[in-house]
Formats: sequence, C-alpha cells, structure tokens
Amino acid sequence: AIDQWIQKSGAQVKMIMQVHDELVFEVANKEVAHAQTQIKSLMEHAFTLSVPVAVSIGAGDNWESAH
Repeated sequence: AIDQWIQKSGAQVKMIMQVHDELVFEVANKEVAHAQTQIKSLMEHAFTLSVPVAVSIGAGDNWESAH
C-alpha cells in the first residue's frame, strides 16, 4: 500500500531499507510531515486485527537522529 501511495501521489519518498521491524525512508524535507501521516495510517491499517497496531515514526538527517 505504501508503494502504491508513493507511485500514485508522485511523492518524493523512497523506501531505502527494512531493518527488523523498521522501515527506513528517504523523504524530501518539504514532504516529511505529510509522508509521516500517510505512512503511519497505511501501516496501522495494513491488516485487520483484533488489537490495534501501534506505529511510531521518527525523522532526522540520519537513522540515529530519527530515534
């Protein structure tokens, strides 16, 4: 769903890697807030479960500062 959103919207967002349960994206500075909202929503609703899926998002110039 995230890939479909990126392709359809033309957002300057690129998923660059997955590390265990984390997805790492490269996002244009002007699109960070919008991308965070979209990605969080898409991940929280990826599956229908009996419990809510909690998604945390961080942003920074590198992986360490995003935590």
